[in-house]
Amino acid sequence: MKEIITSAKLRPRIKLNLDIMADFFSTKDLKMCVIASDNRNRIFTQQNDDIKKPVIESAVTNNLYKKLFDLKEQKVKLFLAKYLTDFKNELMFFKLNINDYIYIIYFPYQKVNIKHNSTALNRFKKQFQFLLKDIYSQEKKEIYLNQRSKENSNLRREKYIAASALDSVPGNVAILNEAGNIVYINLAWDRFAVENIAIARAFKIGKNYLKAAKEVVGESSDIFDELNHGLKQLLNREKEYFTFDYSWSSAGKKRWFRMHASSFKGIGEYEILIVHQDITKEIIAQKAAETLLDQLPGLLMKFNEKQELIYFNKRAAQNFNLTSNDCGQQFMGLTLDNEESQSYQDKIVEALQEEKIIDCRVILSKNNRQLSYKNILLPYYETDNSKSVISIIPFHNQQFISKRSNYNITNPYLQLFNNFPEALVLLDNEGKIINSNKKFGQLFGFEMKELKNKELSSLIADKEDKAAKDLAHLVLTGDKIDHSVVRTDSQGKRLNLNLIAFPILLHINRIGIFAIYRETK
Repeated sequence: MKEIITSAKLRPRIKLNLDIMADFFSTKDLKMCVIASDNRNRIFTQQNDDIKKPVIESAVTNNLYKKLFDLKEQKVKLFLAKYLTDFKNELMFFKLNINDYIYIIYFPYQKVNIKHNSTALNRFKKQFQFLLKDIYSQEKKEIYLNQRSKENSNLRREKYIAASALDSVPGNVAILNEAGNIVYINLAWDRFAVENIAIARAFKIGKNYLKAAKEVVGESSDIFDELNHGLKQLLNREKEYFTFDYSWSSAGKKRWFRMHASSFKGIGEYEILIVHQDITKEIIAQKAAETLLDQLPGLLMKFNEKQELIYFNKRAAQNFNLTSNDCGQQFMGLTLDNEESQSYQDKIVEALQEEKIIDCRVILSKNNRQLSYKNILLPYYETDNSKSVISIIPFHNQQFISKRSNYNITNPYLQLFNNFPEALVLLDNEGKIINSNKKFGQLFGFEMKELKNKELSSLIADKEDKAAKDLAHLVLTGDKIDHSVVRTDSQGKRLNLNLIAFPILLHINRIGIFAIYRETK
């Protein structure tokens, strides 16, 4: 294997650990000596931004590596003093033998609180040993995967001309023959199998796919029922494709996947292509958005071009007794509050065809009374360019309006945002505040003019709280944020809160961050 310091991808992890040690021991002269099995000696300093460049490089006596490898730590300094100038001085250090290399981390001896420093040094040694082993483990994994990639190329590329394309597909791909046996798996599948031993043991070339699935998920599981039914229809040529979503937990982490299976004519007369794609980020964003919409102070529904109901939030479900069976059906639960002969469906068609916002009033029944509510219909383009209409019936302060009025909402989304019962804040990609609602201002004691365009972490987080400063980066790079945090209000009072944060998506682009702060007891 290569010397660890030459790996550009892994060097930052080494540098970070050296920086932490230097800060802890308040030293500006922390160094790392790496001795290879060919007796080549290289010394790197933590002070260099580019830790790839050694400050000293030499080849010493032929017996150095062999003698030093088995030498006990207390004798290392005296031994190295014969060859390296640094070791003639008083030092604090530790030695690690990792993968044919000897690593020695050292810095000038400190007399202050030596017992405390010795204990800390031992902890850093264990941490550094774990780091190096993990890095070398990752390197071994990459070597294995590269080898598997070569094997795939050599053994299957002649049969599957598109194997290189399949290796670049963003998902785990398998190809089955007409008997349902696995004849090909791509590189992404191999990578997933490395992390999931049960997958690696069960899904092998030549094995029946359904039998392998039964071993992994169990015959009585919902996943197997769905898979067994759909795949048998494909194998019996009763349909050309099927797809379904499922959740999968491994190493204590829950993820969601979408399986696509379709028939095609490949090398054989009839074959099946299976693709499993990780949709965890999509599901998390969807669940976060649904949670937000369910708590908005109003009814939300969405209709397609056929005026069929395709989405409703929790309040709409409660008000109209809606269930999932109502999706895809014409919705007849609303009547216009006017003297015109138009129906509610006519208004939906008008919003779709003229592509304009419709402001009307509808009649809802509550406690045996018919009440008039403001209703906004917003035309909307889906990601597949199909049209839909979003219907919003806002509740002012979560109370029913019991009489007609000229109550005007110039921006229905802003009204819902401002009246949301929990603290909301909208950030740009740099973590600066675009907007916040009333509850946020009340919770932290700020006026909106004090917040706008300010960096959120500088207002409500401790200076040492790195996670708060990196919130925008963590969310935009895909991390799920849902945990307890401590923040401070404008008067310096510490608040125990739960933070939920997720990216705002425009098609596939992340254009900002939505954060919810919830008070905890």
